[in-house]
Amino acid sequence: MVTTTRLGLYRPIGTVSAPSSANGTTTTFKTLDANAGPFIAGVIFRLFDSGSNKKENTPFTVASTASVAGTTTITFTPAAAVSTATGDIAYIPEISNVLTAVSDQSLAIDTKGFVAGCTSGTRPGSPYTGQLIYETDTGNVMRYSGAAWVYVSNKNQPRGYAGFGFTASNSATCAANAEIGPTQSITFTAVAGRSYLITFGNSLDHTAGNDATAYERIRQALGPTVAVTDTVLGTFEADVNDNTTGGSIVQNFVCAYSATVSGQTTVGSFLGRANTGDAKIILMTGYQYMLVEDIGST
Repeated sequence: MVTTTRLGLYRPIGTVSAPSSANGTTTTFKTLDANAGPFIAGVIFRLFDSGSNKKENTPFTVASTASVAGTTTITFTPAAAVSTATGDIAYIPEISNVLTAVSDQSLAIDTKGFVAGCTSGTRPGSPYTGQLIYETDTGNVMRYSGAAWVYVSNKNQPRGYAGFGFTASNSATCAANAEIGPTQSITFTAVAGRSYLITFGNSLDHTAGNDATAYERIRQALGPTVAVTDTVLGTFEADVNDNTTGGSIVQNFVCAYSATVSGQTTVGSFLGRANTGDAKIILMTGYQYMLVEDIGST
């Protein structure tokens, strides 16, 4: 039952009441006839003492009433823990008020009692101040400030993992004056004003002959794909100092991407050769990985 503390803990809201005019028993309650009208057979009521302390744990049901000399004796079930006394008050909830209160509370639970799941593109259209959401595509928990959606955590703090890819066995070849790829790529949802650290690595080899030099690049594009014509985030020289084949060199690099536009973004690694005088082919062998992390606001 919906209650209020206006007249004491557990007092039902929206009620009609009847104060006791005389001591009763554990199964009867006495009140003046003028107050007894609503207390008819089948009505449910709660019982409190003069200090607004609840006298029972189970609501009572009126079994019958009898009026004698201006006083109505209300017989009820089940029996009370103690006898009713002068000054006790019986409360009958007004059904319309109780149902309205319950409905309001249920609505609050339905709309405000949990963190709603959505995507960054399907946030609630009519949010209330303080509403929390969890974006399934970004992993962000957001709160509506009354004017805009804001991050629950400090906006400058790193948010960590954004994407990861790993290939245990990879094979690619690149001749002179060529660039191939992406040999590895990650698609994630970038947020404007955020910086992302891109860590990648692989192992390289080359055909027999003198030492060879290649380059590896990280490129970025909006959308689900990235190509050799897209924006370069970093170029890294990869020295393959091995005079024979079969001697893979481990390469590990990092670079950063500062997002200026929110939305789906793809970064990828590319392998290239720019030395026209050396025709040896660069071979990508073994593992390859790429990790994208949110490292904070720009």
